[in-house]
Amino acid sequence: MSGAVINPVNIRLNASTVAFLLGHSQSAVVIVDQEFFTLAEDSLKIMKEKSQGNFKPPLLVVVADESCDPKTLRYALGQGAIEYEKFLESGDPEFSWKPPQDEWQSIALNYTSGTTASPKGVVLHHRGAYLMSLSNPLIWGMNEGAIYLWTLPMFHCNGWCFTWALAALCGTNICLRQVISRQNNFVTFTLVYETDWLICSRIIYRSSSRHNYVEIWKVYIRYHPTVLQGLPMFCSHSCHNLRLRVITSLVLRCPMLMCITMLKPGSCVFNSERSFIPYKFSLDANVFALKSPLAMVTATGVYSAISKYGVTHFCAAPVVLNSMVNAPSEDTILPLPHVVHVMTAGAAPPSAVLFAMSQKGFRVTHTYGLSETYGPSTVCAWKPEWDSLPPETQARLNARQGVRYIGLEGLDVISSQTGQPVAADGKTIGEIVMRGNLVMKGYLKNPKANEETFANGWFHSGDLGVKHPDGYIEIKDRSKDIIISGGENISSVEVENSLYLHPAVLEASVVARADERWGESPCAFVTLKPGVADKSKEQELGEEIMQFCRSKMPAYWVPKSVVFGPLPKTATGKIQKHILRGKAKELGPVKLSKL
Repeated sequence: MSGAVINPVNIRLNASTVAFLLGHSQSAVVIVDQEFFTLAEDSLKIMKEKSQGNFKPPLLVVVADESCDPKTLRYALGQGAIEYEKFLESGDPEFSWKPPQDEWQSIALNYTSGTTASPKGVVLHHRGAYLMSLSNPLIWGMNEGAIYLWTLPMFHCNGWCFTWALAALCGTNICLRQVISRQNNFVTFTLVYETDWLICSRIIYRSSSRHNYVEIWKVYIRYHPTVLQGLPMFCSHSCHNLRLRVITSLVLRCPMLMCITMLKPGSCVFNSERSFIPYKFSLDANVFALKSPLAMVTATGVYSAISKYGVTHFCAAPVVLNSMVNAPSEDTILPLPHVVHVMTAGAAPPSAVLFAMSQKGFRVTHTYGLSETYGPSTVCAWKPEWDSLPPETQARLNARQGVRYIGLEGLDVISSQTGQPVAADGKTIGEIVMRGNLVMKGYLKNPKANEETFANGWFHSGDLGVKHPDGYIEIKDRSKDIIISGGENISSVEVENSLYLHPAVLEASVVARADERWGESPCAFVTLKPGVADKSKEQELGEEIMQFCRSKMPAYWVPKSVVFGPLPKTATGKIQKHILRGKAKELGPVKLSKL
């Protein structure tokens, strides 16, 4: 209503990246939840340091709810922030809102996830946001009064515009909140997570990538941490948590500083780098290193919300659905008390995951889109004739990306060489292109990218796919992820779908690895289900997985190497293949191919 352009920022980015986004967008007002105040504070400090004395700080507004420690708010206000309610009170009560004079006026600026390169600023317009807000309920069959669970981050494509769609439907928003308690400008987590090596009972972190020893000393005086980035400090501090034996890396850059200690109930570990929020440690080159960011959405949380609040709809990336179908029975509420509708996008979902979700009673709507298209812009619309098909066949058909949204004018698959539509044979691969009201205005301050992306009047997605005889499109790969082995194209998505069928595989991602014989060959990165195998049996299991693949796909598609471990992901659950490609490069070329 103010005429401003919203710029939702990914809360899991580090301070330097947030500083870049705020500077690139020239943000004038920063509104931050008290939970992430230090992230905003550190970002602004970095901006000031890089400004060379010419820095005008944005207005900083902090949102504090009943869960906020009063000391946290006092600290924020002492740093020059304004409390949100006070900020609203300072407004003009006689202000008369007027709709935008031009429906193509910018409404939002979203930054891409950076799974393949540096993030780009996506400028969205009012017309597209309005039409997407109406299209989503129509496509999904949402009724008035729907109860929607926010498993999808609101910063991601503005929550696929469901922030506005729920208002139009008079729906109910159910939000998951992760932080249990807060003290000063530090955040305290209570963690319980099974692993062969470790669990920490209480962790205090400050979101800063720079070491400030004065602040660290203040933390030590106030919280008495047991471990402080490499310096073991055994204290008598105790609280209310569990007694746990811990093997911990004290500092990633100093592997010689390792210890095994018994943390007393409530013992603290302090880490000054936000990017190292602990959730589990694993043995890596004789160093216990932080491997995964804290998970904000859990299967337990979703099932609990369904039971407690009567959730009818939620959106989630396939990685969340995968966690739900693999959740222990004690963490679920099956059979479901009522029908729960799920919309999934963000990556091509394995048909095995869709099948498992349907078997548990969820009704999954598969969509596809990008930040540049406000989120979903195609849907795998269910056909009545599919009802009589076997569940496995239904899941395979539903794994396709489908047909265009009602608000999208054009959708096609075109040849990269000729620019003409490919044959609708389900085999000929081309690039997926779109045009219409649900396409962005362009990238902010990036004319070169705009020229390339909008070539010949179409938005070029960079995704490779096929067009089936029924008109449904299906993604085969990102253009950068296609594997060319011996001159033949291999879809990494197809190989991943087969890997997900293996009973030991929890997550899988496939990238190209240099091969001395074939040029490239598939390299599979796999996360195993808990308790499947220990490290000593990984080589044997890798051979078993490759043998399993030989029964599911052409011989030249079979991964020539399998690497076990957690997969790197963005905050929205997308697997970061560019990181995996780097790891595959570090492995060197496959010396001898058996096929």
